[in-house]
Amino acid sequence: MDQPNIPPLPESAVCPPAIQPPASDAEIARKNTLLQQTATGQKLVIYAILVYIAAIIATQVFPQFVKPFGIILLIGIAAMSLTGIIKLASGLEYSTVATVLLALGSFIPLVGLLILLMLNGKATAALKAAGYKVGLLGASGIPAGVKSGQS
Repeated sequence: MDQPNIPPLPESAVCPPAIQPPASDAEIARKNTLLQQTATGQKLVIYAILVYIAAIIATQVFPQFVKPFGIILLIGIAAMSLTGIIKLASGLEYSTVATVLLALGSFIPLVGLLILLMLNGKATAALKAAGYKVGLLGASGIPAGVKSGQS
C-alpha cells in the first residue's frame, strides 16, 4: 500500500516562536513617550474636530457674532489640528514625508476632516493595544490596569 505524498509542515508550525528578549529601560521609555505623544495628539485632533463642527454651526446660527472672529477661529482650528497631526504622526512613527503630506492634506476642506478621523482611528487602536482606556474625548492619562503609584 502506497503512502500518500504529504508535504512536510513548515518550520513555524512545529517550532515555537522565538522568545523575545526583555525590552530595555530605554526602549520602554521611548515607547511610553510615543504613546504619550499619541494620546496628546489624539486629544488635540478630537478638540479640533469638535471646534470645527461648533464653528460651522455657530456661523449658521449666529453669523453676525461669529463673522468678525472667523479668521481668528480658523487660525486656531488650523493650529490645533496641525499640532495634533504632527504629534500623532510622531507618536505613530510615521515618516517625515507622510507627516508633511498629512499636514498639507489637512488644508483641503473635506480631505482634512478625513485625515483627522483616520489618524484618530489609528491612535485609538494603538492606545487600546497599549492598555489605555480610550473614550469619546481621547485616552485617559494612565493605561488600564496600571495604578497611578506604579511606574
